[in-house]
Amino acid sequence: PIVVVLIHGGPISWQHDGVDAILDAFYPGELGGPAIVDVLFGDYAPSAKLPYTNYYENFTSRDIRNTNLSDDGGVTHQYFDAPVLFPFGHGLSYANFAFDDIEIIRSFSSDYFMSTNSLGHFGVSSDSIHSIYQVSVTNTGKFSSDLVVLGFVSSPRILDLDEKSVSDIRVPKQRLFDFDRLKDVQPNE
Repeated sequence: PIVVVLIHGGPISWQHDGVDAILDAFYPGELGGPAIVDVLFGDYAPSAKLPYTNYYENFTSRDIRNTNLSDDGGVTHQYFDAPVLFPFGHGLSYANFAFDDIEIIRSFSSDYFMSTNSLGHFGVSSDSIHSIYQVSVTNTGKFSSDLVVLGFVSSPRILDLDEKSVSDIRVPKQRLFDFDRLKDVQPNE
């Protein structure tokens, strides 16, 4: 198998035909070499998520000086309207995980909101209403692994209540509202 290990400081977009796996190490630091070897030999399961979107090469046709994220087909996972190589938050592991029972466990007003979350609870808020979400995660694989759980909210459009029509304001397709790292989740845990 051909495994490419990327060591870099920013997004890299390239066609990866003929490559069996990619390990994106970013800038791994002084102990990066042993950590990379541990992942390649299966002694440690990778668990990170991409902090950006990897676009196809034709993405570079957008004017780099345009800083409006929603113009010209959009940029970032929030607005981009075309296929991508790897989406924001993409990441693979040697373990497999199942997500069940996603539910709102509490909603309350701004006066009551507390900014700290306990393990497995995510908070999202508007100006006055806040909610805490809970999700059950099970390691269905054969390897123990960390897992980064990402919480997204989405709103496909805003309705203009005065005119009862779709507003010209472009809202994100999705927005990351919270994340949490679960450590060393064992098989069937």
